[in-house]
Amino acid sequence: MRELLVRSVSGIMYVSLVVLSALYSRDVFILLFCVFAFICLIELMPMIRLKQLLIYPMLPISYILLVWYDWPAIYQPYYNYAIYSLLGATLLVNVYLIRDLVLLNRIPLFNTKKHIIALLYLIGSSLFLALIPDVVEEYKPELLIGIFSIIWVNDSFAYITGKNFGKHKLLERISPKKTIEGFLGGLAMALLAGVALHYYVGVYGLWQWIVLAFIVAFFGTIGDLIQSKIKRQAAVKDSGSIMPGMEVSLIGWTVLYLQHHLLIYFSQYSTMFHKEGTISILIGIAVAGMLTAIATQIDMPNWLSYTLIALGLVFLIIILQFFRNPKRATILDDKTIVSPVDGKVVVIEKVPENEYFKGERLMISVFMSPINVHVTRYPIGGKVSYSKYHPGKYLVAWHPKASEENERTTVVVDHKNGKQVMHRQIAGALAKRIVNYAVENNDVAQGSESGFIKFGSRVDVYLPIDTPVNVELNQKVKGGITVLAQF
Repeated sequence: MRELLVRSVSGIMYVSLVVLSALYSRDVFILLFCVFAFICLIELMPMIRLKQLLIYPMLPISYILLVWYDWPAIYQPYYNYAIYSLLGATLLVNVYLIRDLVLLNRIPLFNTKKHIIALLYLIGSSLFLALIPDVVEEYKPELLIGIFSIIWVNDSFAYITGKNFGKHKLLERISPKKTIEGFLGGLAMALLAGVALHYYVGVYGLWQWIVLAFIVAFFGTIGDLIQSKIKRQAAVKDSGSIMPGMEVSLIGWTVLYLQHHLLIYFSQYSTMFHKEGTISILIGIAVAGMLTAIATQIDMPNWLSYTLIALGLVFLIIILQFFRNPKRATILDDKTIVSPVDGKVVVIEKVPENEYFKGERLMISVFMSPINVHVTRYPIGGKVSYSKYHPGKYLVAWHPKASEENERTTVVVDHKNGKQVMHRQIAGALAKRIVNYAVENNDVAQGSESGFIKFGSRVDVYLPIDTPVNVELNQKVKGGITVLAQF
């Protein structure tokens, strides 16, 4: 009875604080979760016998830099790399903890890499929990309140069902009180709560809420078991000596993290990275995962562990940033010719064009470095009258003969004013594959995707000879945004 009372009082207190803070303001909500996470960190550090005091200030600093501070647009790509790198690292640690829960009697990270548990299992997961309301385009406190409602419903009904009807133990060697009946009861009510939240809160579709509810119930139980195993390995009965029932705020760090990852997938993944990078990104994740596994599961000096993890993350970041596909709101204008790619203007001159026009044209050439977005967009809207791929060499992009001898694709679009604009994708020394989506006789919109260049390199735009130019040499341009010239 006392345990039920403690759970009820602490649960009501935590949920009330979460709801009130989330509704009051984003800043108050972030501050509250930073305090919660710090209390949990104070509880966790003695449990895993970790005495590195530097970890304590890292938590509020992380909250300030990654959650609270609104980075200017110019730094947003770097912020996204940091968030997704931390996301990957936290996911890997949680996966290893889940594996150790089932297969091993003791958690290896508990003995050899305690700082990883503190930094990623607790601090990393709590950061993503605090970021949940921002996962959609604007701050949505209802989303977090809905998710916590599912957590509360699952936890409460799992306890009630297990206490009254539980006969079969779920994982007795770790948590003797948990039963299969309790788990199923919590799961069923969590799914019903997800359906109700779809109609009451909105934000996501019915099936998305149902999937989220399932993840909360399933991985919430796993997160609870992981915490129980950590407590057993630390030979402590309760992790809530500072505040009674503190385990309520610790339960489900894993599920909250994974749930946030799913939210990001639903709302951003389809546009955050380009489809042409799917295989490369999976390879990057596999490499980072392999290096992290080696660093965390094999006994080695800490400096070497950090180096391996850092190398894996750097490799993954490079892949992610190359295949990023930021949303671009092209202002449609029949009188403008926008840049087809991101990069720097390296050539503005009159040149002979012998493949299609058979005459002199005004060429604007944009060079893309490996750190630029490599999506190619249509500089004007109209009908595709010509689209052709040419195999060739891989000379450096700035070579004078690159536009004629390198692998390339040529696309010509007919404008409704009767004029034609050509853009040519040119492979470079690093580019080994050009993707062209242009199909002859198709109507296309200005700024929409026309192709992709993997690890390369340069795009030339050929305009009527008398076209007024709006850019200068060495000017940086954005695909679908910067106006190169006007009709």
